[in-house]
Amino acid sequence: MHVQSICEAFEIPHIETRYDFESFRADLSLNLYPRPALITLAIADLIREWQWSTFAIVYEHSSSIVPFKELLQMAALEKWTIKVFQLVPNRPFRDIFRQVRDNGCLHIILDAYDIHEVLRHALQAGALTENYHYFIMNSTESALIYDGIKLVAKALDHFEDIMLKIDPISCSNGQPWPHGTTLLNYMRQNIFYGMTGLVKFDNSGFRSNLTFDIIILTQEGYDVTGRWVNGKIERHQLWTKHYLPELIDQSFIRVTSVFNPPFFMERQVVKDYSGNDKYEGYVIDLIDELAKELNFKYIINPVSDGQWGGQDKKTGKWNGMVGEVVSGVADIAVADLTINSERERAIDFTLPFMSTGISILYKKPSKIVSLWSFMLPFSTRLWILMFAILSLVGVIQVYVGRFSPYEWVIEKPCRKEGQELENMYYMSNSLWYAIGGIMQQGSDIAPKSLSTRVIGGVWAFFTLIIASSYTANLAAFLTVEETPYPFDSVETLAAQSTIKYGCVGNGATHRFFKSSNISTYQKMAQFMDNNPEVLTSSNSIGRDTVEEADGKYAFFMESAIIEFIVERNCNLTQVGGLLDNKGYGIATRKGSKLRNSLSEAILKLQERGVLRMLKKRWWQQKYGGGACLSKPTSSSIEMGMKNVGGVFLILIGGSAFATLLAFYELITETMRKTLNRSTFWPDLTENLLYALKVYHNTKPAVNKSRRNSRQSAQQMSRNRSYVSQPTVDMSSDISLNNMKTYYSQMF
Repeated sequence: MHVQSICEAFEIPHIETRYDFESFRADLSLNLYPRPALITLAIADLIREWQWSTFAIVYEHSSSIVPFKELLQMAALEKWTIKVFQLVPNRPFRDIFRQVRDNGCLHIILDAYDIHEVLRHALQAGALTENYHYFIMNSTESALIYDGIKLVAKALDHFEDIMLKIDPISCSNGQPWPHGTTLLNYMRQNIFYGMTGLVKFDNSGFRSNLTFDIIILTQEGYDVTGRWVNGKIERHQLWTKHYLPELIDQSFIRVTSVFNPPFFMERQVVKDYSGNDKYEGYVIDLIDELAKELNFKYIINPVSDGQWGGQDKKTGKWNGMVGEVVSGVADIAVADLTINSERERAIDFTLPFMSTGISILYKKPSKIVSLWSFMLPFSTRLWILMFAILSLVGVIQVYVGRFSPYEWVIEKPCRKEGQELENMYYMSNSLWYAIGGIMQQGSDIAPKSLSTRVIGGVWAFFTLIIASSYTANLAAFLTVEETPYPFDSVETLAAQSTIKYGCVGNGATHRFFKSSNISTYQKMAQFMDNNPEVLTSSNSIGRDTVEEADGKYAFFMESAIIEFIVERNCNLTQVGGLLDNKGYGIATRKGSKLRNSLSEAILKLQERGVLRMLKKRWWQQKYGGGACLSKPTSSSIEMGMKNVGGVFLILIGGSAFATLLAFYELITETMRKTLNRSTFWPDLTENLLYALKVYHNTKPAVNKSRRNSRQSAQQMSRNRSYVSQPTVDMSSDISLNNMKTYYSQMF
């Protein structure tokens, strides 16, 4: 304090690396050491985590006891037994450690300056064996001094452009140092990572945002097992390697389980094995993984009465695995033991190692193959639209073909008079053309004009997409076999009376129905109580009953067991979802310290994927697993308008365009062949009328106006001159020259 007073008087920054019990700092003072209250909080959290109930505090300097003041006040509330010892300078330290040893304190919090010397005396007193655990406090003094020097150096970097003048200090004149306040401000603002972690100060000059590494000494050096951050302990991967309460004091752990495949089973050839090797299953592999993680040995035995654990309402005693754990016959129970509130009142559970829930086991009904499976690729609405669009395209094609003048061709080219034009697009032909297109068979109708080719092209594109989509999905739908289940949920099962249902009597599933507040479950519980024959003594009996009843019995059990059964019995299946969500946990005695260590190990196995690997091994690989894996099939979802609607739009758009194009062709061709403007409209009207007469497929080769004009011209020609036609006697021989002369006169 004397040095601090001088620094305050002459405005010289003061940096401390020791306990400071003041609630606030002086203006020119900084302390790199954490606040005592923060240290106390971290110590208390670690003591709770390590579950120390009795420990000793050994300190050297009188001021070192101050951080433990609040810890001593917490002893009564936390039910701690704390013994306090001070290392006296003029007395051998070994005498103090003999007192610690004689008081039976195996857990020691040590705060001393010369740690090596103190521990040497502890070793001489026999208080430094493998049974003792030390929590060493102040072993960071050198690191704090290093960070303090680094803090000053970083602050001085800001004075590069300023020439610092340092004069000798005189206590008589009392002149302060002019740069002291500036230097301190730079130090307060500095933030960096030093040997003691993050160096940062609050407004009071104390360290802020502190974290404490939890370090344990090893033969190779040390391991960082965790970190204390803002009142929470973050465990690192090496935590369970060093901190395993209770298990160290036991040569082995006694485990009880119940026979239930695939969790716990006897080997097929038991005589070749002994001890734990006589058994196998998911439970054995799980305990082996936990033993590797927590470094313990175990012996496992099947439960004597073959039960999981239920309480007798009259006597209050528990049977099964729960009863053996409660009575002390076994230390833990590892099996498909469901975690529930009733059992939690008698035992403690670890975190669940497997999630499950109640579901329904049922025998698969006979499959039905539909005679109309070939229609399944398309929805009913799509079939209707296809037939409608087929008829519509046929009608449109008739009129487009008849509107287009290029589709009208001379029926008999050899005739010069009375020639007629024929059109191939009439109703029956057009419908046949459309049907041939959608059947991918084609037709003998060949479009000639651009308009009919447009509609033919979009129809071909439409039929290509539709036929390809139908063919692609047809194979999948032809193999679809419908399985009509008489119920699809627990509600529909409860509503009918033909199929009976049950579960294991007095088990967790049975108690779930009896304690439920849902009316459907209450109704089912009442049915089971009124019909005790539906209750079984084990899951295997329930499974056999489902197979033998041939669809007249359903069995409630955990979904994890159902998954195992349906992997090997292809005639059985799970119906509906889960009625609840729960898990299987490891049971320990009430208040046992084993629970925390086992729970943490289970979390680590889950994070590494070990639990998932174990389940895959025993559910899908071993003992016939995977026999009922469903073969991958193509999608069997029927197609609707949302899948092929775009093709319909292209077809409709193309048909509309072809119709307009046909009108354009009709108009332009009529204009080309008309004699004058006055005859255009009559000629166009005549062509339209012939186009609309779909029941006639012929029309005159020349319009009426042109026919009238030609007849008038011929009549005028006859009036001017008349050429007699020679007669030829066909019975007589006619020379070639006579024949040429004859035909030249004819034409």
